[in-house]
Amino acid sequence: MLEQIHSPEDIRQLSKEESKALCDEIRQTIIQTVSHTGGHLASNLGVVELTVALHQVLHCPQDSIVWDVGHQCYTHRLLTGRYDRFSTLRQAGGISGFPDPKESPYDTFIAGKMKKQKHAEEAFGFTFERIVLFATDLGIGTTWIAGTMDRKGFEKAIGLKEDEVMPCISPLGYPAERM
Repeated sequence: MLEQIHSPEDIRQLSKEESKALCDEIRQTIIQTVSHTGGHLASNLGVVELTVALHQVLHCPQDSIVWDVGHQCYTHRLLTGRYDRFSTLRQAGGISGFPDPKESPYDTFIAGKMKKQKHAEEAFGFTFERIVLFATDLGIGTTWIAGTMDRKGFEKAIGLKEDEVMPCISPLGYPAERM
């Protein structure tokens, strides 16, 4: 089924059963590819259905999907015309392991392992601080996404006062005063 998908438009009319079969095929493709090329496996397997659903209801690239650091974008890449090159993932001359607008109009901005606040500001015309404040206004809550913005900027965005402490957990699961 993946061979027939060249854009998200191709999956919008799939039945529930066809969508499930597509998700199964996507998982197998990701597992097979990552076992040869390396890459982020668990984070991608965890968002297959979510990504398919997003592409079934959104109208990308007019609607943007923002991947935090790109570790879960492989399904997105398969659904946006890169299936035929997916076996070159993270290889010299192949497709990138992270979203990149130079590679596809479906990729909003470069979301790699480095801080990308400037890229987001260029892509959206406003800072992550405003995105965080907007999320708070919607009642979504706040999340500090490591690599998205520095902790001080995040604390400022959520209105944390100087004498307040925001507990956080290190990547290893230990409580950390500062990361």
